[in-house]
Amino acid sequence: MQITAIRQTAAVNHLKWLALGDAHVPGEAQAERMLGLSAEMGLSRNMDPRTWRSWFREQPSQASGSCREWLDRCGERLSWVGREHLTAHGGDFYQQLIGGGLLHGVSGSLGSKKWRASLWSHVSQYQPMSSLHLHMDALEIAGLSESSGLVHWLPLKAMALKRMLEVLWQRWELCSGHQYGALSSDLQLQMRNATAEEQASLQEDWGHFQPSLFNIMLKRAPRPSWEDMDDCYDLSPEQGHRLLLAIAADTDFLQHDRLESWAVDLATTVLLLHCACNLPEGLGVDTFVRAAPLYLAELETCFFDPEDETVLHESLMRLQTLGHFEWSVGSHLRFLQAREFYESWMSSLGVPGSVVADVMSRGYLSKRLQCGKGFGRSDLALSSHH
Repeated sequence: MQITAIRQTAAVNHLKWLALGDAHVPGEAQAERMLGLSAEMGLSRNMDPRTWRSWFREQPSQASGSCREWLDRCGERLSWVGREHLTAHGGDFYQQLIGGGLLHGVSGSLGSKKWRASLWSHVSQYQPMSSLHLHMDALEIAGLSESSGLVHWLPLKAMALKRMLEVLWQRWELCSGHQYGALSSDLQLQMRNATAEEQASLQEDWGHFQPSLFNIMLKRAPRPSWEDMDDCYDLSPEQGHRLLLAIAADTDFLQHDRLESWAVDLATTVLLLHCACNLPEGLGVDTFVRAAPLYLAELETCFFDPEDETVLHESLMRLQTLGHFEWSVGSHLRFLQAREFYESWMSSLGVPGSVVADVMSRGYLSKRLQCGKGFGRSDLALSSHH
């Protein structure tokens, strides 16, 4: 399946999941239920059932611009409560998911005389709308190869990798990461798990302060325990995988939506590691690549290999030794839960692991490129793109 079809499949299944909830069956059109619901929502233009069903074929037809707008109008009328940590949305959520992304519009930059500066100007402005957009963009970059037909695709892949690593770092950096603000606070988790009597007691306890701290603590962004993260303050965006792995030491932090958000971005990191390990030497990421194959081998086992808990725990122990992480037995459990959630989440989008593995396999370098043949010296001078 081509990446454009994968992005569209994820979009239409995501909308159907929002609309139908537990009744959603991934990969099936469920046209009568879905289009009946959209009519109930009062959309002035309903979708042709034949068009809707065509998006769920093995080779789906491509949604037109007006159909993508229809998806967004549907999305605006649905409840996103409880899903903001993964899909914080805007007015063109589905249009961006299907036809946007980091590679959207790069052909103009690649065709200009000063293509390097123009390309970096385009790439450096990239900011995904959600974890889902980021994951799909990372999948697209991981599968980018010489067969894509894009001129200068190797430097494009390297620049995209650099920018996406920066984006992940900005999301999870310990002091100022903006993803924490989208996650449940400690008090919200306490309230969620408490009885009505216990909730009243918590509200009273925080209400003793003047002014009351209850609403402040309810909205306070959570953070992993800094005591478990001593080695993470000197890391750079190129080592964001180490930051995300270190967070597993704080099992109290990794609960509910926090675990889900971490799981998806950790899977995104695996795609970026795959991308880094399949770039030729000299593309400006050598310091990152040096240790990346070791992390990649174990993380691919954790997320994409056939399920075998014994093999998984052995990989986790090697990762723990490699990164000197302060993990516990509970940390291993969190990885199992992360894998289970990621598989379930991708399945709900109609994108099984076999599809992800197939796209990743396209990103392997040919023997010719591994040997440094097939690209010019100018392609390697990424440091000059600013």
